Amino acid sequence: MDVALFSKLEESVHDASLKLNAFVESQKAGMQAAHEQHKRVVAQDKENIRALEQKERDLQMQVKDHSKIAELHQAEIKALQQEAEEMAGVSRAAAERTRMLKQQHDELLKRKEQLEADVVAKVRLAEESVHCTDKAKAMFAKWLGLRFERVDDSVMRFVFTNVDSHDQSREFTFTTRVCADGLYALEACQPVVKSSDLLEELNKSNDFSKFAREMRKRFAESC
Repeated sequence: MDVALFSKLEESVHDASLKLNAFVESQKAGMQAAHEQHKRVVAQDKENIRALEQKERDLQMQVKDHSKIAELHQAEIKALQQEAEEMAGVSRAAAERTRMLKQQHDELLKRKEQLEADVVAKVRLAEESVHCTDKAKAMFAKWLGLRFERVDDSVMRFVFTNVDSHDQSREFTFTTRVCADGLYALEACQPVVKSSDLLEELNKSNDFSKFAREMRKRFAESC
């Protein structure tokens, strides 16, 4: 049963890792797009300045009135100053955006590293759990007449003997499934015994050994 849980856990962690990697790539693309936008804005502003400078030169050649030239020149200077201030504001905003994106990127890298460390730890724990499960299966088979039959990756059938004092070989069975949400469901039970309360407790505590013992008691009480 723990092997099935491990497979489900590994799949969930793999999906989470793929989503996280996709999110990191999206953030990188956003940061690159912001940088390119900043470059385009600066280039456009430079082009505007060159155009304004050319316009100033043309006006100086066309206007004979020196006072008018001075007034126009002053207006152009004011416009240039305003555009320069706007360009500086855009540059500061782009720089701040770049800084924030870098900070987010660094945080995502830390989260990814932590997730990878958690996965390694969970894999080790799962391997230890599988070893313990093999020992438990041998003990259950010897003392409780219990054997496990895997139906598929998420479904396990449990078979008890040595329950009915009048017929030690009589089989009592139940089948469980691990659902997509990680909860257990009882798919079959022969003979039928009350199990809803035990299943509810199992999904709260995740103590499957206790669930198996209690189901055996219920089978024994039904004899």
